This record gives sequence, C-alpha cells and structure tokens, in this order.
Amino acid sequence: MPYVAVVAVAALIVAMLLAKDMNIMRMGDDTARGLGVNTDLVRTSGLVMACLLTAVTVSFTGCIGFVCLLAPQISRIFVGGEMQYLLPASALTGAALLSVADMVAKTVFAPVMLPVGAVTALVGGPVLIMLLLSSVSASAGVRD
Repeated sequence: MPYVAVVAVAALIVAMLLAKDMNIMRMGDDTARGLGVNTDLVRTSGLVMACLLTAVTVSFTGCIGFVCLLAPQISRIFVGGEMQYLLPASALTGAALLSVADMVAKTVFAPVMLPVGAVTALVGGPVLIMLLLSSVSASAGVRD
C-alpha cells in the first residue's frame, strides 16, 4: 500500500507540473514549440508517469477496466478541458466510481460477491459505445 501511495503522489505532482505545457500542446506541436515547450520531454514524461502509475496500481489492485475511460470523460463535463483541473478531478472521479462499483459488487447478489471488474465493464461498455457514437456524430457535424 505505501508503494502505491508514494507512486500516486509522485505521478500526480509530475502531472500537475506538466499540466500547463499539456494545455499548450493541445494547440499543436508546432505552436507549442514556438511557445517554448519541449514537446518531446513533456510527451515522454507524461507517458512514463501514466505507465508507471498504471503498472503500480494494477499490480496492487488487479485489472479493473473502463474506469480510466469513464473518469476523465465524466470529469471533463464538470470541470472542462484544462489539465490542471481535469487531472485531480479525474483521480477523484475514478476513486468515486470504483468505490460505487465495489459497493454494487458486494451488495447486488449478496452473499455472492461479483468481481469489481465485471461491474465496471457492465457500466463502462455502454458508456464507451455512447462516447464513440457521440464523437462520430460530432465529427460528422450531426446535431442532436
């Protein structure tokens, strides 16, 4: 447990330090380079932190799918796309989603306990399809 906490805090600190540069990089690599952002370093640092955090978390908790897809999308609805707000909001939303999924897994078919990954997959699958369909309709210029 202490290893997960140390890596999570370190990764969150690095992500928050990179948040401003990540926002600038959303305008494109050429623009970001023109504004003085080392795009290769920011991209590599972000990927290394994401991989490290994922590896440590999965080694401690096991594989639980769709939380990493759902939490940022739900958070983006409430806090927008600015990384300095989206990163901590995604972490808190992911924790809340996993807590709710765990409660559902333990109580729905009590005394039998479902795997938490099954609950997140049951919710995450349809939400992923909805997100894909909404992004396809948005890119096609279709209005709801």
